[in-house]
Amino acid sequence: MLLLETNRQKTAEIAQGIVDGRISIIAGALEIHALFCGHIGIGKQDPDPNTFVAIDSETNDLPIGDVRQYWAPDALEHLDDAPRFYSRPIDSKVLDG
Repeated sequence: MLLLETNRQKTAEIAQGIVDGRISIIAGALEIHALFCGHIGIGKQDPDPNTFVAIDSETNDLPIGDVRQYWAPDALEHLDDAPRFYSRPIDSKVLDG
């Protein structure tokens, strides 16, 4: 299976996880951006991955996923509401798109 096909399949699984509520939009965007880093085989004007790249770019300073283990507990406590605050206005745009 080609890398592009594998990445598209993984992207579909992540997207389904977002729709099902198993994966947050921000965490999903981080995973999708990692799959298509450099837009391998995807046109730069393709709006689907670019939406997730933009979300990841806007939130890459938030402690999402495995990086949380490297953050101080008081910093995590301070920032834990930030992903929910950011994602509220974009949830419907991503889920309806």
